[in-house]
Amino acid sequence: MENQLAEQHQVVNALLDLLPVVIGGLIAVVGGAVASWWSHSYQRAAERRDHKRQALEEICELAFALDAWLLNLMTFHFYGFGGAPANQWPADRLQVLARLYLRDLTEIVYTLVATATQYKVWVYKGGEMRHKLPPGSEVPQEHRDKQNEMYRPVREAVEVLIERASQTARRLE
Repeated sequence: MENQLAEQHQVVNALLDLLPVVIGGLIAVVGGAVASWWSHSYQRAAERRDHKRQALEEICELAFALDAWLLNLMTFHFYGFGGAPANQWPADRLQVLARLYLRDLTEIVYTLVATATQYKVWVYKGGEMRHKLPPGSEVPQEHRDKQNEMYRPVREAVEVLIERASQTARRLE
């Protein structure tokens, strides 16, 4: 019995000696898992910020491209200079980016697209008027006089969008 008691005592002592090793191993495993999870989460957040930043840059580029596209359209339809814009209507991509990645810009993007669409329709109407006139004619003056009135909301929407995009970019820093 004494032998058995001594043996049990040795086993308990051995287990107690191993306890710091086991606890240290558990701490290392848990610490490694937490560090891995935190690192992965931080990396994903950084990737999302980078992706949003890239989408912001593209939205700004597209806003300016839409502006240029509209002016090119007007110049072609009103005066016959250059060619009709060959590239795709930039507003489509602008809306996709806002809806997918930058929902806080969606409302101003829709405002820009709505004003740009109104301007585009106005330009097409001017082009129709011009094509009904003898070759070499220009769009009637009374229609051209509304150019600033029709274009101003587009410029204002572009400026508001660029400002809001800048504010969003600063928040991402």
